[in-house]
Amino acid sequence: FRVLVLGRANAGKTTLLKAVCGAAGDPKILDQGTLYSFHQKRLHDENLKRLQDERQLGEHDINTQLVFPSNPGFIFHDSQGFEAGSEEELKTVTEFIRSKGGSRNMREQLHVIWYCIPTDNEARLLSGPEQELLRECITGPVPLVVIFTKFDSLEARAFCELKGAGLTRQQARQGAAQHAYAEFQRQHLSCVFGEKPPHYICLKKIQGKMAELIQQTMDAIDVDALKLLLVSVQRNNLQLTIEYAVRRCVAALC
Repeated sequence: FRVLVLGRANAGKTTLLKAVCGAAGDPKILDQGTLYSFHQKRLHDENLKRLQDERQLGEHDINTQLVFPSNPGFIFHDSQGFEAGSEEELKTVTEFIRSKGGSRNMREQLHVIWYCIPTDNEARLLSGPEQELLRECITGPVPLVVIFTKFDSLEARAFCELKGAGLTRQQARQGAAQHAYAEFQRQHLSCVFGEKPPHYICLKKIQGKMAELIQQTMDAIDVDALKLLLVSVQRNNLQLTIEYAVRRCVAALC
């Protein structure tokens, strides 16, 4: 199941992918059916030096296939952030999405995009190039799930606001999560997405929320074969696997 993960540096992308795959270490590079560590691949092919240098900067060649040995059913593609406002990088990503999204070969297809947007810089959730890329993703050929990370920063702000409004510390703590989400919907969702948001989730802590991410990804996909593929490779949502198996059995009996 092939995933393109987008988002600026420090958006929580690597932590997210490790949680999805139950991994502790770094991913490996998949090349012609063989898994290499970054060190092994560099020895195998001198061209990896460029990729390794990019990885040390928190960047990747978008065509590099990243796989965690703990769950090789997922293949990930990553790209450098867009803080610098690179038009060339934007073009590279959009061309990759259109090419992979339009592939007729399911093994080569890009199946979903996970776009990570950190909320710890509330004043500017997205830069100009990021907004343009998000628009491309929303209207493009590949299903999209937007992942708002570091949501605990908004809850901390909400706690301070409620305390400033006269609530006790305990009352502010109890109401912070609901207040943060309500303010997020009011102030940011329409600005980021417009009137019709795509599938999205808000993550305060990445661990423990992967079942919801898998469910949102399933909901974003409208091809049964891809749903089955995702169910078969994911290991975070056992309930989803059971429900999907039951639905298929019922459909077969009918």
